[in-house]
Amino acid sequence: MNLIELPSRKSRQSLDGYVRENLERLEQELLAGVPYESLGDATQAAGFSEVAVRSLRSSVHRARKKRGKSRRNQSWKSVGRSWLSRSLEEKEAACQPEDDRVLLARRYRQLTRAPRPGTDEPDSLI
Repeated sequence: MNLIELPSRKSRQSLDGYVRENLERLEQELLAGVPYESLGDATQAAGFSEVAVRSLRSSVHRARKKRGKSRRNQSWKSVGRSWLSRSLEEKEAACQPEDDRVLLARRYRQLTRAPRPGTDEPDSLI
């Protein structure tokens, strides 16, 4: 009895393509504690012939690796452009702390930090 339902396979879709397309769902199942063996059964029910656990693990690993590279590049570009396109007031508002607790925590860290060796910084606590 298969409790996991995955989307059905598109015609002539490879296992790697299927895993890339459904990676979020597969990761949710893995985080919930579902073993790869059960995911293999679910992929078989989705339209693949019997899938070896090792093949499924390799496909998930490759999909994660490929996703990591593309997300890193996309997020860097979008953050860079959005920051550059902001006005000066928007940038200042984004940099200002929202709460007095943040200011107090920062000041506490400054006071409790030991002076750097080799500098003439005074010790704030003395």
